[in-house]
Amino acid sequence: MNPLIPINAIQIRYISPIFEPIYDEEDNQVDDECVRDGTNVLHECIVPTNKDKLPRYYRLRYRDNAKEHKQRWERWLEDNLIEGRTPYFVKVKKIGRRVLFEYDSTLIEKREKKQRAMQHKKETKARKLVRQVAAEGMVPQGNESWDEFLKRLESDLDMPHRIRSGNARPRSESIPSAFEEDDDEVLIMEDDDDDEQNYPFGHDRLVGETQQGEAVYEDRESGDRYEER
Repeated sequence: MNPLIPINAIQIRYISPIFEPIYDEEDNQVDDECVRDGTNVLHECIVPTNKDKLPRYYRLRYRDNAKEHKQRWERWLEDNLIEGRTPYFVKVKKIGRRVLFEYDSTLIEKREKKQRAMQHKKETKARKLVRQVAAEGMVPQGNESWDEFLKRLESDLDMPHRIRSGNARPRSESIPSAFEEDDDEVLIMEDDDDDEQNYPFGHDRLVGETQQGEAVYEDRESGDRYEER
């Protein structure tokens, strides 16, 4: 077990989605279809970690993928902390090929400070707008009612926020998706990455077993996995 992983951390088995191509009448690929859903990291790692405060992690096949997972979830959690309807006080780390999610209570204060700053900025702009209306004698235009006039002023006040929000995809679509190439039917057993510890006798390393109970080994030189026959 990697010493950087908390003792009480829960390991999640990571499975990526499987897609199959969709072809048109001329055998040209026009789209793809998900035939197996992958691991839902939000609901299997982040939500329960935020609720019970127990760390959760999963292990990927490649370090670069773990780095990409960490960066994408880190960005999403940061944006969601401030603008999301349901904030998650969870931080994400990369430890080797593992992606670790931990509860972080300091994010509560961070969110409150950021929201106070945003509210102060909005109120400052509102006061400026009121002074501008009073100085310029602004009134409803044409057949515009006072309610419509006030709504237009409120719309002008919220315009910068809506512009920023409009540059991003909807929250439901921006949730990071699984990596298709990360799929591994083997439930990996936790060991250190050092070769001397992983291959103490120079032989291939036992890394886990398949769903059918067959032992799975990892080739020392190539890193490929194979089942015991």
